[in-house]
Amino acid sequence: MQLKIQSYRRLYAGSLIVVIGLAGVFLASDLRFGTMASMGPGFLPTVCGWLIAALGIVVLAMMFRDDVEIVDPPVARPVIMIFLSVGLFALLIEHAGLGLTVFLTAFVASYAGRARFVETLLLAFGTAVATTVLFVVILGLPLRIWPELS
Repeated sequence: MQLKIQSYRRLYAGSLIVVIGLAGVFLASDLRFGTMASMGPGFLPTVCGWLIAALGIVVLAMMFRDDVEIVDPPVARPVIMIFLSVGLFALLIEHAGLGLTVFLTAFVASYAGRARFVETLLLAFGTAVATTVLFVVILGLPLRIWPELS
């Protein structure tokens, strides 16, 4: 029985993903692996490398299938809004505090899709409150919540 490759793109992509995963495993081989209870510095890179290699094998197995998915070209607005929100977070976190920064970031990021104003305000407010409670109150991280007005 002869196997016919239906998608050379998947062959090349899968091979590249397997090589990247195995390279990660190889580069982490000098680090101490440890155990599940006491993970060493090589634990996460090794496990991730094997998972990436397994993903590559799945892509390689799909090269024998004939179905081809038509992918729509990317739309600029979602990409711009997500990058803008990440940049906004990086610029504001030091000066504006966690609460205001998360509120503005969630507000801007929600406009990557179809957002309604009231729902966006509620989502941004809820996200700001949840992150403030989690990181400042529960975990006790020394983060400023609001900007200092002086």
